[in-house]
Amino acid sequence: MERAIILIVAVLVCNRADAQSVRLKEYFHPTPKFKLLDKAFIAGVKDGLMAYNAAMEKNGRALFCMPPKLALTAEQLEEIMMRWVEKNRAKVTDEMPISLPLLLAFEETFSCQK
Repeated sequence: MERAIILIVAVLVCNRADAQSVRLKEYFHPTPKFKLLDKAFIAGVKDGLMAYNAAMEKNGRALFCMPPKLALTAEQLEEIMMRWVEKNRAKVTDEMPISLPLLLAFEETFSCQK
């Protein structure tokens, strides 16, 4: 059973034209088979941004200051990103990978400025 699930996920990922990144237009208008994978993808992007921010913080250059015990769901991440995209539509293209607007949304939502 586990092998079957891995095979299905591998086939789905390989069928996407750009499997290594998800663009805004793909994220906001997913095909049904990618809707669940996109939720996992945005959670992975958040984890990567958190790791990068932690490394930057060691050098005193944190990009954002998220409360330490805050746990965000994929839906909350999506809402934070969508609000930022709507507010900054002139700066955004549909071809932009979701990692950039999510980072910029984190910088704005969880600003380190006191």
